[in-house]
Amino acid sequence: MRSWRDDARDHARQILQAALEAVSPQVAMRQVARDADALVLPEGTRVRLAGRTVRVVALGKAAGMMAAHAQPWGPLAEVVVSAPYRVDIPGFEAYVGAHPLPDEESVRAGERALELARATGPDDLLILLLSGGASAMAEAPAVPLDDLRRANEALLANGAPIEELNLVRRHLSRLKGGGLARACRGELLALCISDVDDVATLGSGPAWPDASRRADALRALERRGLADVVPRSVREHLARDEPPAPRLAPPRHVVLADNETALRAAAARAAALGYEARVRERWLRGEARERGRELGALAREPVARPTAHLAGGETTVRVVGGGRGGRNQEVALAAVDALSARDALLATMGTDGVDGPTDAAGAIVDGLTRARADALGLDAHAHLAENDAYAYFDALDDLIRTGPTGTNVRDVALLLVR
Repeated sequence: MRSWRDDARDHARQILQAALEAVSPQVAMRQVARDADALVLPEGTRVRLAGRTVRVVALGKAAGMMAAHAQPWGPLAEVVVSAPYRVDIPGFEAYVGAHPLPDEESVRAGERALELARATGPDDLLILLLSGGASAMAEAPAVPLDDLRRANEALLANGAPIEELNLVRRHLSRLKGGGLARACRGELLALCISDVDDVATLGSGPAWPDASRRADALRALERRGLADVVPRSVREHLARDEPPAPRLAPPRHVVLADNETALRAAAARAAALGYEARVRERWLRGEARERGRELGALAREPVARPTAHLAGGETTVRVVGGGRGGRNQEVALAAVDALSARDALLATMGTDGVDGPTDAAGAIVDGLTRARADALGLDAHAHLAENDAYAYFDALDDLIRTGPTGTNVRDVALLLVR
């Protein structure tokens, strides 16, 4: 006989799968169509193709599948793709960019992206296919690459939010903070699968004007006590006077999918399964373990009918231990005590299928997790203190493993309460 726990686990899989399908590049890119001599954008705007040289730059975790969908829009003069996997499409110049820190391949991709932009003449069209992860997968460093990587590592280990991380990235790069747009003399169209609240910061904003200054990035490092931790070249570059940036208008752009898209699809599937769906957009932020405890406390609040709480966003982890895990696994681990012996289930997942430096997308906790862990001698508090959520959930076979999904719109947390 099936228990509520069995049903809840099956329902969680269905709800999270609905979220992933809604933000897949295949679904997102279908909103753009070729009609005779033009691209037709979702709101009906037409972008002329006929008689123009068209180039494509695709950057980020969804870059490969986004670029593949753009192939029939041709003829395309040049296509540069930087994705986390090898893209093997005839005529495409493909790079495997690193994440979360750029590498030499990322630099080759970033420099080629700038070359395509510079080759775009006044009547030409440059199409930028941009998705989360592009900040690391394409780079044109303004300081030595190793120094840029060390600065990024310091911010990540410190638990800096993505906004601060991207602020510093923009000012250590010739590609970001509008660098691609400044190099382009023709029309620039950006089609986006976004993992940020403000699309102008997606991929650290290669096509958008940036009102911030190097001094702002330096102050961000100072606030986190990192100004004397990052390499000297980084400090000197950010402290150096910068020339006024040329005026830059935002590009024509369309957000084809984002975190809200995933949450809407998940809520619709939850409602179809009989749950009252309650959505909290942009709530999943701040310290991962704090959000996990809050979600656990939410499971203790009485409900009149089966309820699905959905939250979206991206938390941070302050690394203090030597274990393995990711922000979604840490959210789940922090909720173990509160969910113990309750008819509730929490599933947290990175929509890119990768949670931290692990092979998992996230983890599942329910009312029996603590008792099962106790039987195996696993202590949630000890694992949390070591940032070692992966080992805890791996032993319980409660990791969510989707493999790389080819998209990225941040994270989704699902709390089912009977």
